[in-house]
Amino acid sequence: MSDLVSALAQTQSAPPAVEVRQKSAPQPPQAVPTDTVELSSAAQAALQEASDTSTQTEKDADTSDVQKQTLLDQQNQALLALQAQVLLDQQDAANVAAVQADAAHLHVVA
Repeated sequence: MSDLVSALAQTQSAPPAVEVRQKSAPQPPQAVPTDTVELSSAAQAALQEASDTSTQTEKDADTSDVQKQTLLDQQNQALLALQAQVLLDQQDAANVAAVQADAAHLHVVA
């Protein structure tokens, strides 16, 4: 055990190793190569969405709601016009049937 204690004492008393580095002459800055990248319109849109502030996102959402409401209004108008046309067609069919019935009655009498 005394060997262990003496070995431990020698390890603790050894001075720490010091690393010495020589200073090299400062190197001049090298030109950084530049690359040109062209983004597709989809990538530009994605980049714009990613960099939008919360205010811009809210503004876009409001615009989207207006557009959605406009489309719904247009669909409702088209549906109402179609329903009106169906009613007119039904009335025309009823009128045609009445005229045909009257005409058939006149032929029989004549």
